Amino acid sequence: MISTQSWADARCLWDHHQMGHVLRPCSVAVGLGSHDLGVADTAVDLYERGMAPLKASP
Repeated sequence: MISTQSWADARCLWDHHQMGHVLRPCSVAVGLGSHDLGVADTAVDLYERGMAPLKASP
């Protein structure tokens, strides 16, 4: 079982990462490596929506 303190600590960390930015177009987006595939999905979504039109070349 997860302790009340651990839940509070996790919530504090989660809240810290929720920056509340309003999306606006930019030149490029960088999706840093992660085991969370949501990072790549979000980078692709931003690219497809024209929010970050540059893409890396091989």
